[in-house]
This record gives sequence, structure tokens and C-alpha cells, in this order.
Amino acid sequence: ELQAAQQGAVLWKTSHGGANKRMQRFVMVSRELYMKWGPNTDRNRTRKLLDLQEVIRIEYGHTARACVLDANLQPWLCFTLYNAKRSFDFDCDDERTCRNFVLSLSRLCHWAEGAFQSRPQFEIRKALIKLDEKCIREQTTRGRLLMDAIRVTASQRGLEAAPKASRARPQSMLASAVDIGMGVSLGDRDGGRGRPPEPPVSIHQA
Repeated sequence: ELQAAQQGAVLWKTSHGGANKRMQRFVMVSRELYMKWGPNTDRNRTRKLLDLQEVIRIEYGHTARACVLDANLQPWLCFTLYNAKRSFDFDCDDERTCRNFVLSLSRLCHWAEGAFQSRPQFEIRKALIKLDEKCIREQTTRGRLLMDAIRVTASQRGLEAAPKASRARPQSMLASAVDIGMGVSLGDRDGGRGRPPEPPVSIHQA
């Protein structure tokens, strides 16, 4: 990921001010711990700089500023860097590019709040963001979505379906999943928008 971020890629950057316009910028990370960007794909014209040693927080997903300002953006493609003075807001056209930059910046700014410690941690966070988007579209919760997946999988395998989730507690849902003894895929790659359901089920319950 770091090598790809150092080579650079075209990202969308949300400007500050009343317009909050999204503009394409060629963005790269330098070995001197600077993030650079410019108005085109020429890496020699990346004149804007952010000193990564000044970054205090990294936001990814629903809390990234670009995602908050534009309801049409997919949250798992958005990230924001904060220093003491302002935010720097980006979104990407694909998941690989976003992962490369978020993980590289997390590695270089390991002291920053919100920095990811590993790729698996990032992938879990991305999957939960997508799961929350699916919950919003279907007006349900993570727990109910889990039980629906369990019932479908149980039916496909000829097993006894799990009980309905309308009044089940998250702990009993997970216990039912263990009893059935199968894995359930909760990822979703479709687009969607909105805020995570409240109150959210913790990562240990989802």
C-alpha cells in the first residue's frame, strides 16, 4: 500500500468554503512525510503540501467530512485528515486506492487518533460500514440482518431455521449462529447512503 501511495493516484478533494466543491487532484505521499497534491496527473506539479507529522486524527467512513457534505458518496471510499487548524477531505473512485492511502497514512501517522493498526482491522471496519448501509436501505438492524442470513443459509442447507429476530437479543442471536455451526457472510458491495443505525450494535455483537 505504501508504495502505491508514494507513486500517487487521482483522488477527489473537497474544498473548504461555502461551495465545498469536489475537484480531482493528483495526490501522493512523499518519503519526507508530506502529502502532496496538484491539479493534474503530473507529479512534478504537486505544489500543495500537508506535513504528516502535524496530523492528529484520521477519519474513515461515515465520519469523513466529504461523506458528511455529499450524501451521494459511498462512505467506505472517503477519508479525512485533521491537523490542529483544519481538515483535508478526500474520496476515491475505487476501494483499492482508498485502502492504499488510508493504510499508508495510518502507518506514517501511527500516533494519530483513528489510525488503523493493520489491514484486517481496516477490512473489518469497511465491512461494517457496508453492513450499516444495507441496514439503512432495508430499515433493519445488524442483528436482524444476521438472523435473516442465518435462516436463509439454514434453509439452503436443509437445517432447521433459526427463530425470528424481532424480539431476540444480540447475545441469543450469536448463540443461535453457533448452534447452527456455519459462517454467514455479511459483506455488501452495493452503493447506499445515510447514517449508521442508532444505537449501533458493537463489533463484538455484530
